[in-house]
Amino acid sequence: MSRIRVLDDILISKISAGEVIERPASVLKEFIENSLDAGAKRISVDLDSGGKRLVRVSDDGCGMSREDALLSIERHATSKIKDEKELASVGTFGFRGEALPSIAGVSRFSLTTRPAQERVGVAIEVEGGKFKGAKDAGCPVGTTVEARSLFFNTRPRLKFLKTNETELSRCSEVARSAAVANPEVDFEVLHNGRNFLRFPRADIQNRVKAVLKNVPLHAVGASSTNGKIKISGFLCAPSDGFSSMTRLYCYVNGRYLRDRFINRVVMECFGRVFEARRYPQGALFIEIPPEDVDVNVHPTKHEVRFLSPGAVAAAIRSAVQDLLSLAPWMTGQKQHAGAPTGAKFFQEKPDNYRKHTAGAGTDEIRNPAGRSAGFDFPSSQSPPRTDDLPATAESFPASGGEGFFSSLKVLGQAGDLYIVCESEKGLVVIDQHAAHERVNFERFKNSYKTDGTLLAQKLLIPEIVEIRPEEAVLFGRFESQMKKLGLNAELFGAAAVRIESVPAIISGASAKQLFVDVLSELDKTGLSELPGEIDRKTEDVLATMACHRSIRAGYVMENSEIRSLLSAMDKCEIPHFCPHGRPVAMDMTYGSLEKMFKRK
Repeated sequence: MSRIRVLDDILISKISAGEVIERPASVLKEFIENSLDAGAKRISVDLDSGGKRLVRVSDDGCGMSREDALLSIERHATSKIKDEKELASVGTFGFRGEALPSIAGVSRFSLTTRPAQERVGVAIEVEGGKFKGAKDAGCPVGTTVEARSLFFNTRPRLKFLKTNETELSRCSEVARSAAVANPEVDFEVLHNGRNFLRFPRADIQNRVKAVLKNVPLHAVGASSTNGKIKISGFLCAPSDGFSSMTRLYCYVNGRYLRDRFINRVVMECFGRVFEARRYPQGALFIEIPPEDVDVNVHPTKHEVRFLSPGAVAAAIRSAVQDLLSLAPWMTGQKQHAGAPTGAKFFQEKPDNYRKHTAGAGTDEIRNPAGRSAGFDFPSSQSPPRTDDLPATAESFPASGGEGFFSSLKVLGQAGDLYIVCESEKGLVVIDQHAAHERVNFERFKNSYKTDGTLLAQKLLIPEIVEIRPEEAVLFGRFESQMKKLGLNAELFGAAAVRIESVPAIISGASAKQLFVDVLSELDKTGLSELPGEIDRKTEDVLATMACHRSIRAGYVMENSEIRSLLSAMDKCEIPHFCPHGRPVAMDMTYGSLEKMFKRK
């Protein structure tokens, strides 16, 4: 007798349900997506016990005929695609023909539907995969589908469900993610007979704000060089980060995704801007030709595969980096009058915004030692100043320009650390160390990206630095990488190194402390193996070096030095955060001051 046998349909349905249906939220997702595919403008959700006892979705979509309704509960029966060609360019949410029969196999399932051209609808019942019957039903145009007693016939699956509150939270996230991308649809969610969520029809920006509980959002937009990929959406300021990635809603052609590739690209764009364990909130919409993305990767359709992932990543980076450069939460930059808002909106740079690159000019301030700390942006590296004379006011070229920071009126310095300025809408307080650190970081980054190394400046007298045995081992491992950073050294005995040169652009820093800190950072991250490539690891090391180069708290700045620093900040690609993610500037509007003093 053969040991291999063909499984019966009911057992197959239960196995298939294990891939598609994990919890009540999975059922709700499939029901809502079917309603959206049916062209519904109003979707009503009714849950009981977090969805474990009941998940019901009613819509005003096109409905189904009796024949189509009966076919819909058959495995791999679908109206979404007809052949292999259409599978390669799916434009609907559903297409696999697995969801309804899988749900019907593990619940007490019913479906009531009527199309506009029929006077009578049909009601179908299935219990645990067994067809119970179909009968005529009086009902409005549209479809009502429900699943009761989920996993009643698969006890092992039932015991893995969480508390009612947890399952309700998962269901609410499904409803929210569907609501974000479909602002023209009215969503309503009831739980145990009480109103739980309500999202009336709105424009896309107000819908996103409603879902995120009115978190201040800022429009983003970009497109690929060939125009095939378009990015739009709304993201929060770094100060409004959330404790997880669950409030970043990402969509590809309207399909909600929890795609690790997209999340990783977004987080790489923000870099160190967010505090540790804080993540962006908002909605990001990716529009791409259907034939350039494969949505048939996983039964839950939460992940996709891009034909050109590099182009998608580049478009996302362009959108997010433009937002960070403009920092509308800080500068008050507005989109152009008449530009549309919404998922189709692609923000342009304001007329007064200039993206500065290397070679934009030279401005200098002094470091606490009196030596030139110059945060210039040369087109190519040159040796540092060798004189020890303090710079005078005449050493600084006249600042100015059209950038945000250059336009500020300097009021003074507070606590020998903060620069206090006035803008059109209030006060702006700038952390002088964080600001100078950002300027130096971008200078190092530009130089490293251009040459693949940092120019070394030989010390007149090599410096002997005592190190621990474990640090000597680390130095042997990273000696070649330290040379790329302009730190040339060699072992001097068993417990010391002789430092012969330091990076030319930070020649005034302590060679000993610089060596120890860079060695420690390399131990944690290493450098990119590709010449001139700036990845997160390399940025970590350059950020450490920039900190050594920057002015410290307690340094009293002259007005000319402040003006030069503000001018240099306008030449930075992302001037509003230091390379470690701390804010460079904070603003206090006149409106908030008036409230503080109870003037309004």
